[in-house]
Amino acid sequence: MSNWNELLRFARAHSSEPTLSVYVATSPLDPNERDSWIVVLKQEVHTIRQRLADAPDADLDEDLNAGLHADLKAFDLSVARLFEELPKEHTMSREQSWGFFCSATGDELMLMLPPSSETSVQWGVGASVVPFLRTAEAEEALVVQMDRETARVTHFNDSAFEEPVVIDVDTFDELGNNDDAQRTKEAAQDKLLHATVKKLTTMAGDKMPILVGGPTESALRVFNALPPLLADRAIVTESLRMGTPDHSLTAIRASLHTLRARHQHERIVQLREAAYGSGKAALGYETTKVAAEHGAIAELIFSESAWRQHPEEIESLVREAIAEGADVEWAEPEAEQDLNGPIDGVAALLRFPIVSAP
Repeated sequence: MSNWNELLRFARAHSSEPTLSVYVATSPLDPNERDSWIVVLKQEVHTIRQRLADAPDADLDEDLNAGLHADLKAFDLSVARLFEELPKEHTMSREQSWGFFCSATGDELMLMLPPSSETSVQWGVGASVVPFLRTAEAEEALVVQMDRETARVTHFNDSAFEEPVVIDVDTFDELGNNDDAQRTKEAAQDKLLHATVKKLTTMAGDKMPILVGGPTESALRVFNALPPLLADRAIVTESLRMGTPDHSLTAIRASLHTLRARHQHERIVQLREAAYGSGKAALGYETTKVAAEHGAIAELIFSESAWRQHPEEIESLVREAIAEGADVEWAEPEAEQDLNGPIDGVAALLRFPIVSAP
């Protein structure tokens, strides 16, 4: 299960519980502050604890005070688990960051995340997922590397690569009774192409992106042979060649970002049309908030600028959407301009129209 799916499972299971959400970044923007994460972490924990400790009041109802004391106790237990689970300070890798989540009932989740420069602590109802979305890399794809004689199809997931499926001319069935035809490179390459596309069709499912590498001519042959539904989520990545180190991880991530930005641009155009057509889309924070209150959001996409301007409101909106089973996306920089301006950096596909949309 991917990091995002694990976090979604946790967030939905504990959407109504007080939850500790911690993001530990060991790669600050200033290298001289690389050990500052532990100072920031402890300061933020102290600030939240002080606020919780000061909350009970003699003028409040006895039951309410009891609830506040229970909240503080749950927070202390969650923080204790945090420091038990985090690696020791001197062993923290600079090549990744960490996410830790603990509900008031004691369920917890620890994730290794891509490098980040911000450490944050939150305590409130439901898990905080926006910091995850802001730093998360695209997590899954089929990587196809092809030359004139061989194709390798590898499942890339959470920065790891599964054992590749290797297709080469020696694995093909007989081409027919004509021995001359069997020996021709053109016939062998056609067979290789057919087998590769067939394997991709089987492995790609309904949503998985496809990155096609190898020599330009071979890669384009594969891309052009893909059925339309697969071609729509495929991209040619020339730097992906046989034998390249780690399957060119940088190139894979860059291509996935390009694909996601392309799809987000297309999706935002569709949402604009739906908002003014069928009414099954909401544009702007206020309209989307109303949709969330009605449990109407099926998909939510928001921009960096929207979150920067209204972090608490966007976090709350994301939590509501996730609790209702919606898909949530952080807009790629290339797609952000489509969201900003009149629609406030927020757009949503709705399950049903609401009176105030768009």
